[in-house]
Amino acid sequence: MFTKKLNENGISLIQVLLAMALLGGVALGTMRVIGNINNAQKFVDSKADEVELKSLVNMILSKESFCRVSLAGEGVLGKPDTPVTFKKSSIDGDNPDEGLPVELFYSNQLGDKRVTKKLSGEDPFANKYASIEIDQIYLLMNNGQGEDYVESPEHTDVGQIFVHAKRYISLKQQRDIVLKFDLFVKMKTNGQGYSTLISCSRSEAKSIYSVAKYELGKPVWTASDNRQQNIDCKLGQISSGFCSSTKQADCAQSGSNTGMSMQCRPIGGDYYVDVGTQVPLTGQVGDFIECPPHHAVISLCANGNVSGCSINKSSSFILCSPLIAPRDKKVGQEVHKYIWADTKSESLICGQGYYMTGLCHSGSVRQCAFNKGSLNKAFKGARCSKILN
Repeated sequence: MFTKKLNENGISLIQVLLAMALLGGVALGTMRVIGNINNAQKFVDSKADEVELKSLVNMILSKESFCRVSLAGEGVLGKPDTPVTFKKSSIDGDNPDEGLPVELFYSNQLGDKRVTKKLSGEDPFANKYASIEIDQIYLLMNNGQGEDYVESPEHTDVGQIFVHAKRYISLKQQRDIVLKFDLFVKMKTNGQGYSTLISCSRSEAKSIYSVAKYELGKPVWTASDNRQQNIDCKLGQISSGFCSSTKQADCAQSGSNTGMSMQCRPIGGDYYVDVGTQVPLTGQVGDFIECPPHHAVISLCANGNVSGCSINKSSSFILCSPLIAPRDKKVGQEVHKYIWADTKSESLICGQGYYMTGLCHSGSVRQCAFNKGSLNKAFKGARCSKILN
């Protein structure tokens, strides 16, 4: 009887272990490749986000109104509601701690209000852009170091906006981002070396001054039925006349009767009006309020009622701004004349070459004295001035 021996070949333990090691190596290599691909994709996405962030900052800084409300604050050009002041020597280094912190905004249509906060290093609701987290945004005036600006009603320098940010590539790895933007910054500086921001842009910053010739400027009347609010001249213009009334709307310069009106026109010669510097003056009926020397009226309220003007509850109010000569000239001698009105509805116009530097108005009876202590009185008066060459 024959017995058939079957030789069944199997897989040894060593072979199994070798196969498992090979499969583990392939899996580990595959995971590393996938991880590298993911990291590369994150880096590409990060660079794309960085390009978009850079484009957004550039767009905000290139539009004058966006840049101005972001750096100089809310308010019309030259009249910031909360002026931003600094000394150049304090923000002229390369250290972020020396920088002037800023946030970037969109403005409204008029360019005097912040509407949308776009980027910030301080506000948790505006410190992220896509995958990028913003740590700091600040201004450095680093064109030269160690000295403050000298006194000037307006001057321009080049500064830099820095944006420090980071982007997490993984849980343990981040990429630091530093963006720099050159821009023009216009400011004014007082005698103590403190500078106040006026405007900014990546192109030339906007000036607060007007250089229009007085004799070429056409006077324009601005009227208001609200006799409690002041009337403002347009930027770069000064007052050359006014009309006020009592209970009746007697001023008719704008085609229909109104309660109050003011004539404005461009400043004369080569002088500038520094609307960034303002002197407010108030009075009651019968008071003659007058600007300091070489100042002109740019805003007024004249109400015949006691405490009729909303500003300081006064009966009359004027806002005066200084007239500035070009740097190569001195301000000429200022001469004055007084004009008077004998009726309530009469307008007072200074005439060619003159600008208004003071006023007086009455209630229902004549209260403006021709001279101090004089018994002869008028319903209203104006002081008109001009600068001699």
